[in-house]
Amino acid sequence: MNKIPKIIGAVFLVILIWASYTGAYEIKNIDLSKIGNMTIATIYADGKIDFTHKIISEAPIRVVVDFRNARHALPNKDYFSLPSATLKSIRTSQFSLDPLITRVVFDIGKPITYTVRDEGDKLVLSFPTPNDPEFSPWAATVPMIERHAKAPADTAERKTEIKRVVRKEGKPAPEPTAEEASDQVEKLATPTPSISSKWIELETAYQRELIAYRSGETRDPFASLIETKKAGKAFGETVLPAVEELILVGVLQGDDVNIALCQDGHGNGFMFKPGDKIKNGWVSEVTKETAYFRVSEFGWTRTVGIRLQNTITE
Repeated sequence: MNKIPKIIGAVFLVILIWASYTGAYEIKNIDLSKIGNMTIATIYADGKIDFTHKIISEAPIRVVVDFRNARHALPNKDYFSLPSATLKSIRTSQFSLDPLITRVVFDIGKPITYTVRDEGDKLVLSFPTPNDPEFSPWAATVPMIERHAKAPADTAERKTEIKRVVRKEGKPAPEPTAEEASDQVEKLATPTPSISSKWIELETAYQRELIAYRSGETRDPFASLIETKKAGKAFGETVLPAVEELILVGVLQGDDVNIALCQDGHGNGFMFKPGDKIKNGWVSEVTKETAYFRVSEFGWTRTVGIRLQNTITE
């Protein structure tokens, strides 16, 4: 008879663990990038994060981040081949089931001072690495739509002609073949960085599938039934600029915050401080020579840096 309460208690414990597990958020991705003198590690989740962090000074020196009520959803547990000279490896695990904890460990190999920033569904850790060489952005999980902009021109992918179906007013496009239809991809490429370019962190080209509908003489079923007119910009209203349109013309340096003075291709002026919004993104940092932006497109976030015009050398 005394076994029954034990069985009931065990079942109740399993139910509690399962309830907490199903109501948790997931740790989905980790990426690394080198911005100026800093190495930035960003941990992504699919919900509001709850975390603690600490540095363990005993060898091996490491930074430990515990996410409470979080499930481990990364494709691997350990990452040893990292591009950073300071971050030797990243180790992750489902550290505990009751309570539910996902642990992320950064092995850094030397004493270091770091900062953390909670951005709701992601955690940004900044490590000062002024002596580390530059490296291309790295991620634990790379979306299928991402392609590196520096892929060799003679690869089979580059040899394949990418065609686009365009329907002009009153002139339907010809029916594509099955092979052509599979290759109808609209490429949204960003400039690759160079020493003479104002862009310093634009290395990723994105792709998305382009689907064209050929309606012929019939009405397009996807067109809106309600006629709409393009409304002009209201007086005093500001349209958020895209980062590709901006140039940095000056920086106002303050005791607590720097303000970036930018201009778009139409001659409009903008003043940005960290946290201000732009089209599809926001300002992450303003230094004395560079403004950094975080831009999210097609489910992927990248960092773009714009240098002062007079600091670029040919």
